[in-house]
Amino acid sequence: MIFQPEFVGVDNGNVRTKTRHCNLGNNLIISASPPQLSKENTMLMDGQYYTAIDKRTLYKRDKTKDRDTYFLTHLAIAQELEHRVIEGTIAPQDIYFVHLGVGLPFIDLKIPGYAKRFQEYFEAPHRTTVTLNGNVFQFQIDEVMVFPQGYSGIVDRLDHIREEGDVVLIDIGGWTKDVVPLFDGQPVIGQANSYKYGSIHFMNDAIRQLADRFNAPAADSDIERILKRKKHHYSAEEAGFVFSAAQKYANQGISVLHEAGLELQRKLSVFIGGGSLLLEPFLEQNDLLGPHEFIRNTGANAIGFERLLRAAYRSR
Repeated sequence: MIFQPEFVGVDNGNVRTKTRHCNLGNNLIISASPPQLSKENTMLMDGQYYTAIDKRTLYKRDKTKDRDTYFLTHLAIAQELEHRVIEGTIAPQDIYFVHLGVGLPFIDLKIPGYAKRFQEYFEAPHRTTVTLNGNVFQFQIDEVMVFPQGYSGIVDRLDHIREEGDVVLIDIGGWTKDVVPLFDGQPVIGQANSYKYGSIHFMNDAIRQLADRFNAPAADSDIERILKRKKHHYSAEEAGFVFSAAQKYANQGISVLHEAGLELQRKLSVFIGGGSLLLEPFLEQNDLLGPHEFIRNTGANAIGFERLLRAAYRSR
């Protein structure tokens, strides 16, 4: 049997873990016994059950401090392999040799030694056996490469980015907003920065004020349903308050960049990340924002990591 390498990009976000085809919540439940209700997003590995659920977790500045991200990544790899087998793009194998691509924001890549530590965190030269949905997957992580997060999500459109000249890349996630200017498609790493303007900060404020002003309890999912104009059970006044709060928050986020010297009115702004999509209609209302684009695939970073992995492998 000929073993082909499998290239898997995993975006280890602060709220969700994503691959090309899979999207997991970052709250990890670990148990010696299987979950009693749904076994969705559950793997059995080394005698323990790991279940990823959609419940908010605390922000982790350094994900190497515990093993949660490691196990979530193994679950994501197994789900991605399962998806590829089901769709027929890869054949079932006794063992998969995985080349793993992960990412860090430019601001973290500038920290001496952190990229190396992040790479080594995932390295597992031994074979791992994972049971997922009754199917057994054995894989070995042969290589780990760390790429720039955000920038990797636009590698498929760099020709267009180069034509624009000056561009500002804005990656809004759950907890942070990572920003880097680009010139002729190249990142100006010295000007990369990170701001605490992720969507969760807005959620916290909206939930708190709904409770204080209207005595209306709410969760993240309720705020999302209101913003996405899905069916909800809040009054028009309460929903209107959420819209106003979102507009205020989006305006503050743009003003922070303007005050930092980023002139957005005459440059293309490229937004990426789930927080960008959630706040899109409110960002677009800001007069300080000029030409702009939104990357709509929330798996764009993971796809970019995979693309860069394949290119690096072919160049050897």
